[in-house]
Amino acid sequence: MKKLVLPVILVLTLIVFSGLASAAGLTIINKTGFDICEMHFVAGDESYWGDNVLKRTAILNDETVTVNWDKGDKSLWNIMVVDEHNRKFYWWKLNLNEGTRIILKPDRTAAFQ
Repeated sequence: MKKLVLPVILVLTLIVFSGLASAAGLTIINKTGFDICEMHFVAGDESYWGDNVLKRTAILNDETVTVNWDKGDKSLWNIMVVDEHNRKFYWWKLNLNEGTRIILKPDRTAAFQ
């Protein structure tokens, strides 16, 4: 029984730390000109938009917030946001390894800080 305890602890530790390593925090600076009511991410080579990552009602225009999601080992991501009128806006193939702060602009470009 004692021989089994150490391997089990090691496996559980690896699972916990691998989950923490893939969690991503990204600071969003909303310069779109509208309030963002939903925000979804999808890896650049996938087609399913993930769940809404906002843990609040909205990111107001000119507001800065940090969002979290499971980034895994991907670097290129697409972002979809939904405004207060249920319109969708997209930013494509953003390399989120370029920084931890991103400015979303109204012309569908983004700048990293």
